[in-house]
Amino acid sequence: MALLNKIATDPTLQIATLALLVSVVSIVIGVVSLWIQRKHNRLSVRPIGIIVLSDYENRLAIRVKNAGIGPMIVKSIETTNNQGTKKEYPIDWMPDGITWADFRRGLENHSITAGDSSVLLEYVLDPQDKDSALQRDKIRFVLKNLALHIRYSDVYGKEQPELV
Repeated sequence: MALLNKIATDPTLQIATLALLVSVVSIVIGVVSLWIQRKHNRLSVRPIGIIVLSDYENRLAIRVKNAGIGPMIVKSIETTNNQGTKKEYPIDWMPDGITWADFRRGLENHSITAGDSSVLLEYVLDPQDKDSALQRDKIRFVLKNLALHIRYSDVYGKEQPELV
């Protein structure tokens, strides 16, 4: 109580107390501002994963696209059929003897940059090959029973919603 009386009567102590109070408030504002800025920085490099399916007369494809701003780090890919059997990649379900335009395995811990995509499976119909349309139909028959599950994270290691 004596300290409060001294501060109330001495103008030098009043100025020092006010300076201390302003300093504490400034530190609190700085800490809160840094926390808000850190949260903003994490959100500003967030990936948004999309599974892009292409089913045309002359081409079939499955791609994983990053429609976000930051890198998309693939953690796992799993494909299941309607009986619950699991395999890693769509190519693992495909019949033999098909010539693929492109396919991919081993995408775990791979980074897909913002705006870019990675092909999981691509088949292009060859108009010169009479069996090409039959192969396309076989691929469609297999793909219609599959579900693709992709887990991924952002650059900070935060898991993002699973793609299905």
